[in-house]
Amino acid sequence: MRNRVAQAAVLSALAGWIAISAQNVTDRDTFEVVSIHPVDLQKLPGGLQFGPCTGGLEPTAGRLTSTGATVYRLVTLAYGMSCGAARDLELISGGPDWLRKEAFSIQATLPQGTPLYTFQQLQNGKAPKIQAMLRNLLADRFHLVVHRAPKDTPILNVYFVKEGKVKLSADQTKPGQNPDNPIASPLLLVNDPAAGIVRVRGNAVPMGTLILEGSVREGRLVVNKTDLTGLYDIEPSAIDVGTAVFQAGFSAWPQVMSYLGFKLESTHGPVDSIVIDRLERPTEN
Repeated sequence: MRNRVAQAAVLSALAGWIAISAQNVTDRDTFEVVSIHPVDLQKLPGGLQFGPCTGGLEPTAGRLTSTGATVYRLVTLAYGMSCGAARDLELISGGPDWLRKEAFSIQATLPQGTPLYTFQQLQNGKAPKIQAMLRNLLADRFHLVVHRAPKDTPILNVYFVKEGKVKLSADQTKPGQNPDNPIASPLLLVNDPAAGIVRVRGNAVPMGTLILEGSVREGRLVVNKTDLTGLYDIEPSAIDVGTAVFQAGFSAWPQVMSYLGFKLESTHGPVDSIVIDRLERPTEN
């Protein structure tokens, strides 16, 4: 029974990546007021390195804000995709070149009663109301129209094989907090290349959060086949992965997962990709 539930969840997650064409959109959750302006790349904050996945959206009470995000990034957020995996596996195709190279600032007012999602929930595709608003924003202001097409891609299946480092959290009411940043993910996964160490800890972490880290760091789809539901604590650990991993530019995530009691299986499989049929620059407010 658990296997069937897990498989259904995976299929549902993959299906959630795909847009229906703008003409067929039935959810009309929309922002109350939206301001969109192009951004001078030289003025992006903090010397941010620019690329297709530049930028993000920060949800706060009553507002959604971005100081500069590509349309490519907005599409991945709207359809619950890992931007790194979408970029590396070319899961978004078509459209003009500027969708990856130009940034836009967005100031949006959320309707009263919109759930207060965290940044991490939006990153993980777990903010359905805001994602619907984003899809409709892209359709209305950027005239985005897409269709889906299957694509064979590398996949990592993740299985849980050894208990000990990952344990069911005593508090199953809500995800925990990162003590260093209460609004960030409850999962801390930090590389120390000079020491050849990865530091990890987690407090009431959904397995999807840990799996998403794999999609980001591995640049391919990572599928949760652990059958682990609920929230889990991850024992604070300093994992010795060796300096050679970082010097060669490799990801240490597989070694971290093995240490925590997981098994990774490399395979290939068809997933739905997004093909952009139409996209236009928005008119300024």
